[in-house]
Parts: sequence; C-alpha cells; structure tokens
Amino acid sequence: MNFQIKSFLSLRLLRAIFILCFWLFQIVTFAQSSIRKGIEDDFRYLDYEDEKTLEKARGFIRADSTYYIGYMCSGGFKYFRANDKLGFGLAITDLEKAMYLIEKDFDAQLRTRTSDIYKYLSVNQYHNDYCELAFWLEKSYQNIENPQKSYETLLRVRDRNFQIEKGLESLNSLAWIYHRNRMYTSKLFPFLKNTVEENVSMAYKYLDSSLIKLKRDGDLNAGLFANSFIDQQYLYTYHYKAILFDYSLEIDSANFYYDELIRSGYYSSNNYAEFKLVLGEFDEADKYFHEAEDRDGSREKQTREYFYMRGTLDVYRGHPEDADTLLKKVVDQTQGTPGYGWHSIALARALRYEGLTSESQSRVNRASSFDELHIGTTWGQEQYTNAVATLNYVNGHQFKQDFFFENDEWYFWCNPVNWYKYINYSFKINNDKLMLAALLAGNPERKNVIYPLFASENLINFDETVNVIEGFGNKYFIDIYKNFIQNDKRPKIKKYFRYALGKFYLAEGNEEEAIRYFEEVLADPEIDDPYQKLLLARTYEGMALASSKESVKRYWTIKMYETFPQLVPPTNLQMEFRLVGDVEGTGSHVIGILALTFGLMGLLFSFILYQLKKAGRINVRSVVVYLPLFGMTISSIIFSVVAANIGSGKPRQRIIEDLKNCNLVFTNAQDVPVVEFESSELNDKIIIDYVVRNAGGINILSVGTLVVPVDEIQDGGKLFAYRLFGIKKAKIGEEPESVQLTKPTEKNKK
Repeated sequence: MNFQIKSFLSLRLLRAIFILCFWLFQIVTFAQSSIRKGIEDDFRYLDYEDEKTLEKARGFIRADSTYYIGYMCSGGFKYFRANDKLGFGLAITDLEKAMYLIEKDFDAQLRTRTSDIYKYLSVNQYHNDYCELAFWLEKSYQNIENPQKSYETLLRVRDRNFQIEKGLESLNSLAWIYHRNRMYTSKLFPFLKNTVEENVSMAYKYLDSSLIKLKRDGDLNAGLFANSFIDQQYLYTYHYKAILFDYSLEIDSANFYYDELIRSGYYSSNNYAEFKLVLGEFDEADKYFHEAEDRDGSREKQTREYFYMRGTLDVYRGHPEDADTLLKKVVDQTQGTPGYGWHSIALARALRYEGLTSESQSRVNRASSFDELHIGTTWGQEQYTNAVATLNYVNGHQFKQDFFFENDEWYFWCNPVNWYKYINYSFKINNDKLMLAALLAGNPERKNVIYPLFASENLINFDETVNVIEGFGNKYFIDIYKNFIQNDKRPKIKKYFRYALGKFYLAEGNEEEAIRYFEEVLADPEIDDPYQKLLLARTYEGMALASSKESVKRYWTIKMYETFPQLVPPTNLQMEFRLVGDVEGTGSHVIGILALTFGLMGLLFSFILYQLKKAGRINVRSVVVYLPLFGMTISSIIFSVVAANIGSGKPRQRIIEDLKNCNLVFTNAQDVPVVEFESSELNDKIIIDYVVRNAGGINILSVGTLVVPVDEIQDGGKLFAYRLFGIKKAKIGEEPESVQLTKPTEKNKK
C-alpha cells in the first residue's frame, strides 16, 4: 500500500514538473517570438548602406543571438562596404553564420514547394532572405578568388530546389563560375574540370539544366505569379547563354539570344556592346557602352568594363586623348578600390598611343603593383597579367624608338653612352618578349581568345596582339590567319586578319605578299569608317616599310602622319617637313662636327706615325709621334667650348638645331606638310607658336604653343619635334623602370 501511494505521488510530481516546463517553454517561446517579431519589423526597413545599420544589427544579435537576421544585417552592411579581401572576409564570417542559422531553424520552410498561395506566402520571406544571403556570400567568395566556396554555397541553394530564386539563379550562377574560372583545373579548385573546353561545356550544361528547371517550376508557379513574371525567368538564362555563345564565337546562336533579350528590354548594355565589338560593329559598340554607363545602378565597387572598352574604341578612332580624359577621371574616382587596376591599364594604353611613353609606363607600374579584385566581371588574373606584360613590352620598344627619334645625329654611334643605352633597351625588350612567350605558351585558350583578335575575353587590342605574336613563328601564324579569313563568321573582322598577314609576310621579308594583303585592307569598302583610324595608320606604315622606292615610302609615311600622327615617331620611318619661320641656326653643330673631326684626325695621324716608327720607316722621337694628337685634341676642345658658348648664348637657335638633330627630314619640297612657327623670348622662357598644315597648306593638322624654360633649353628642340606629331611631352628622358612580372603558376594563380 505504501508503495502504491509513493508511486502515485511520484507520478503527480512528474506531471506537475512537466506542466511547469511546458508553460515555461510557452512563455520563453512567446517571449522569443515577440523579440523576433520586433526584429523582423525593424529589419524590413533597413538600408544596408546606412551608417546606423551596423548598430541595428548588433542590437538584433544582443536581443537574440540565435536568430539569423542580426548576422544577415551585419554581413550585408559589410558586403556593400568591402573594398578588399579583408572587407569581404569580415562579411563572409557574418553571412556564413546567418546561413547556418536560417538553415537550422527554417530548413523545412526553405524546402517547401507548393502551388497553394497561402502556404507559399507563409514561407516566401524565408526563401527571399536565404537567396539574398547566398547571393552575397557566393559573390564575396568570388571576390576573394575562392570559387570553390562560392560553388559550394550555390549547391546549398540548388539542393533546396526553390520554385523561385529571387535575385540569385543558382544554376545560372554555377554556369558563370565555370566560365569565369575556365582556365584553371581541378588541381587548384576541385569542382573544376581539367581543360578549358570541359569547363565551358559544364557551363553550357548548367544553363540547359536551368531551362529544364524553369519549365518544371513554371507549372507549379502558374497559379502564384503572372505569366509575364514566369516568362521573365527564362531571360536570365538567355543572358548567360548569349555570353557563352559570344565567347565561343558561335555568332548565329549569340545573335538569337541577344535578339530575344533586346526584344524584351531585358539585356545588359555592356555585354551587348562587347558582342558588337566582337563583330567589328564599333559604332554600335560605342553606343551601347555609353548606354551601359547611363543604366548602371550597381552599388558595388567593381570594374566598369564599359570605361575600359570605350578607351579602346577611342584609340581605334585615332583619339587617344579622349580616352585619356575619360580614364583619368575614372582612375581618380576609383583610387585604391576594385576596378582601379583595370582602369589604370586602359589609361596606360591611351597614354601610350598619345606618345607619352613615360606616363604610360608609370600607370602600368601602378596597375602591376595593385592587388585587383576582379568584381562583377569574367576578366581574371590571367588576362590582367597578360595586359600588364603586353604594355611592358610595347612601352619598352617605344622607349627605344623614342631615344632614336630624339638623337639622330650623324655621330650617334661615336658616343659610348648610346651604345650602352642601345644594349640596355635591347636586353629589356628581349626579356619582356620572353615573358610574353611564357604567358602565351601557358595560356590554354590562346587559339580561341588571343589569336582571333576581337574575341570577347581578349583584353589587349588588335595592334598589341599582332605585335605580341609577331616573331613567334610567322609561318605558323600565316597559316592560322589564312584559315581565319576562310572560316571566321565575322566579315567585318577579316580586314584585320589581312593586316596581320601583311605584317607576318613583311617580317618574313616577303614584301610583295605583304603589300598585296595591305592593299586588300585599303580596298575594304568600310576602311573609311571613323573607327578604322588605327588600322588604317598601321596599314600605311606597313606599305611604307614594304616599299623600296623612297618616293613611295615618303607618300605612305605622310599618309600615316595625316591619319594618326602620334604613331610615327616610334617607327623606323622618317617624316619630312618644310619649315617656315625663324629657322637659321647658330652653326654650333658645324663647329661641333669640326671638333670631333679634328680629334679623330689627330688620333689617326698619331696612329700612322706610331706604326711607321715601329716598322723602322721613320726615325723620330716619341713626342713627335704624339704631337698631332695633342694639337688636334687642344683644337677640338677650343672648338667645343666655342660651340657651347654660341649655342647657350642664342637659345632660340639652339632649339632649332636640336630639332634638326631629331629623326626628321627638313626639305623645300612642296608635297610635304608645312611647319609654320614664330619664336620669342620672354624673361626666362622661350615661346614657340606653331601650326602644322598639310602639303597644300589648307588643312591644319596641328596647332599649339610650346613654352621652354631657358634652364631646360637642352630639351627644347626635342619637345618641339614631338609637338609636330601632336605629342605633348612634358620632359625628355624620364623612363620609369617597369615592374618585373613572374609567370603565373598553379600555386599563385589563386
């Protein structure tokens, strides 16, 4: 009996404890629900770029550290403020925590698929928050070059099989990641395949899977969303299809998807502009790149591809100064933030075509030293390194040509300093060429991206591309470009292939074939298009270099000058002008020549006397042998002092003499451009007002004023020479050392 009573009492005690725990749980749950309801009410009205958002997020976490919203707010705030790997790393910590918590508490809701409107509304907000979290997280991983984690994040979304993924599109994003990292292998990132072709194939497969899923989800969503909204989901996949077909140069397929996108109004102006650039429709490309800037509403700091490409188009139409103006402003605005490196490369290119080699190299060095985050673009580190290496090479070659242009005295090779500089320039150019060879050999998509010139992922222009590959087996490339002419589906690009063939034949010494291809370029019906100026000028250069007759060479050189004058000084061509103005020199250069001649004569006479004395032909004292050398040397010194005094005493004439010592020809011929100028002295400055007209004297080719301080008079003539070509150098001889690159490896690609 006592045992029964005790059992009964124990049972009642347990029941009371259970009821108490149940009520306590209800109270705690109600309190937590109230807290979370308050958090949700505040959360829906937050702006992630508002300074108060981070403090709000911290308050949410203090109120309930087990709820995902506080970490989501904190991670979102940090995501939109991140400029570097550290910033995105901080965002990732909070976003990962938020993803874990929402999966832990609401996984059943996240996996809910239904056609019932009320049931869907009960889980819709969790779906939206999860997709937004995943979007920020996978982008953050991409931005720190960790696509493996980005891939794994997207798989978490895919595996929950949402019927609508607002703002994310996991399958499309998986295709993008394969395309963006196509050059790498599973050795670096396990999810990848081992060739470019396999990775691109995976991208296509994910897009096909996306279309299948959209069809399946469309039947489920028919009663929940308007048909127009459901149909719009297909356009997101079409967008990526168009990008991939553009990359593969499948022009018909790319056109099909872009036509669908344009018709709907849902299209990327930037991507469509790049497609037009691939086709050689430069005017349309320029139009849509401008539209891309107008339509860009992104809050992220990222590479603005349209600025980079507009700079390239400005160079194509012979106006690098416009690219310079645009890109300097962009570089100043993006100082130290993502996109700065790419925009610096574009600015360096513009400066190079302006003839400002030193300024160009300074920008290249800044880009090389900058740790670029390739945000919002398929442009990766491989292309970035290749662009920097290319500009290092072409600038190094241009430094050498600039030096020869500035110093064309007849006694050039008598100066040991010139020998040293020649060897130094040649060594650097060869070293940069070897670096490019290594990069090119290690580039698995060179045949599909580099060689076709205007492929969507080729981020060096056609002129640079031809310069880079010239000399790596010209006969090999002759076969490749003949094949392009036969099989490439872009008719507007074939004149560029013909130009490349002309260059390769010229390099092989076959001037006749080179001229034939250059003439085919000039015969193209669209060669007068404003965007063909660079091609036209380079073709004129090729015609001049391939011509043996001086009159013909002069004709084509003048044509090149009138088309794109900044390109002429860094070539082996010699431009002719007719000078009109204060052109008389002081004669100091003649006296200098006399000084050098006397010195050489003294050396020669002494050498002859020494040999005769040694052979026993004459019997004289040693002092007599060296007497001519001493006498001529003293005479040379006297002449040199006189020449220096005369030149320094009349700075205007000194400028004219130095001008004539540049790689130019001044003639009285009537069929060459005319240089009219007046010079005056004002305090400690020499002011030269100049106008360059065409051979007929009607059209003005260049006009300006050059101010040379008297204490910098030694560079005045060279600066004036550059002005005749529209090149506004500030100083002569400043040559920053290029940053040395190393060939990317599987280890440092990451």
